Amino acid sequence: MAETFTSREKINLALAGIMAIGFAVAIVGGLVAIVRYGQPDGGAATYVAEAGAWIFAGAFLVSFFFALRDLVRSSHSAV
Repeated sequence: MAETFTSREKINLALAGIMAIGFAVAIVGGLVAIVRYGQPDGGAATYVAEAGAWIFAGAFLVSFFFALRDLVRSSHSAV
């Protein structure tokens, strides 16, 4: 049977998707920026790669703080 997802699981799944997309954009944008170095589209690719990296980093930090919060809550409830 299919089980329902909690809101925490949905948030974690959304953050994982955002991190995957941000990582892919950062890698592809970085590669294009390297290949097209010195060209006008190389500069635009650099901005796209930086934006992807910041999106990945932001989603990673939010995910990290959610995991840390869950860890602290579980340690308080075990006492």
